Amino acid sequence: MMHKPTLLACAGVLLLAGGLIQAVGDTVYALDRVYPGDPGFAFANLVAATWHVFLLVGVVAAVRALTPPLRRLGLIGGAVMALGLVLLIAAEVVTQVASAIPVPLIAASAPVTGVGAVLLGVALLRDGGRRRLVGLASLLVGAYALAVLIPTSLGPAGADYVVVAGWGLCWAVLGGSTLAAAFAGAGADRAETRAAPAAVTP
Repeated sequence: MMHKPTLLACAGVLLLAGGLIQAVGDTVYALDRVYPGDPGFAFANLVAATWHVFLLVGVVAAVRALTPPLRRLGLIGGAVMALGLVLLIAAEVVTQVASAIPVPLIAASAPVTGVGAVLLGVALLRDGGRRRLVGLASLLVGAYALAVLIPTSLGPAGADYVVVAGWGLCWAVLGGSTLAAAFAGAGADRAETRAAPAAVTP
């Protein structure tokens, strides 16, 4: 079984990479928009699905690494967050196969992911310690989805690529904070290991 700080570090790398790729990718798409049927749309959609898979695996790995002491609220939040990303990936798979955007799936993915991120963030803040920063970053991901991404997506043109790129930066912040927590946890484990022999009396 993978050591928990190592698993958490892997989660952080995936979240950071997925968030940065989303931020850069959607910024590029904002400059050169493509739609179903356009040349290059299939490739752009495949890239989007790839970074969302990174985020999904990162969320699952992070929740696994943080359990225990992550309690029921955090587990529910992580599961709901993962469900939202699954809906988003499913929408991209349908788009890839049918060359048509499944609006209901995309419309459901952001609020589900946002609510899950908020629940996970609250749970991590309650636990405190090294996980507090991860909790704040998770709240940022959820709050951005609920307060920025969803309202802009209700317009006639849907969410702007630049707005979605901003959400990618929020994910990157979550990845960075997860990495920081992993390094802090690994450092604490090494300190405990060095202190253990000194605590043993002959």
